[in-house]
Amino acid sequence: PIVEINTDKVDVELPSPVTGTVKELLVEEGAVVAVGAPLALIEYLRYKPQLVRVSADGESFETRPLILTAANSDRYGRGTLIAPEASLDDGLLDLCIAPRVNFARSLGLAGRLVSGTINRSPDLRRIRAREIRLSGMDEWTVELDGEPFLWNGAVEIRVMGRCLRVLAPHPPAAPRPVE
Repeated sequence: PIVEINTDKVDVELPSPVTGTVKELLVEEGAVVAVGAPLALIEYLRYKPQLVRVSADGESFETRPLILTAANSDRYGRGTLIAPEASLDDGLLDLCIAPRVNFARSLGLAGRLVSGTINRSPDLRRIRAREIRLSGMDEWTVELDGEPFLWNGAVEIRVMGRCLRVLAPHPPAAPRPVE
């Protein structure tokens, strides 16, 4: 996470909206800052999104994403809402793609991730699909369930419906009325 936000209603760690190196902290740790205030300078201007070929249930296109996430639930790491309308039981993945935008708009995207309104951003493209294939880069930094690792070649993601069996005890019988 690049920052931890604490309010009277929520505590959340915010992932960085960009890949880069923190060059300078603009506020001291523990400081109270206004909403939208810059916190750090990141090498954002040097970041060059790579061309990615996307195929989602037969629809194909190319993009240079700042953010590209295939979500099966609404939450990203640490409770951040990347796909607020996603559902675990609909059999679909939500592919969320945001292009590289100017620095101020990328901060807006980060704020929307925290507030759960990223789906209202005009910069976000959302595609719902059962199968997704990403290609075009030789090496990817992929994150699965919060664990980053390097991946070589194409990335293929698909929903395998009804593959998880959950055992649960029977609910207790309803109480009988006392006579």
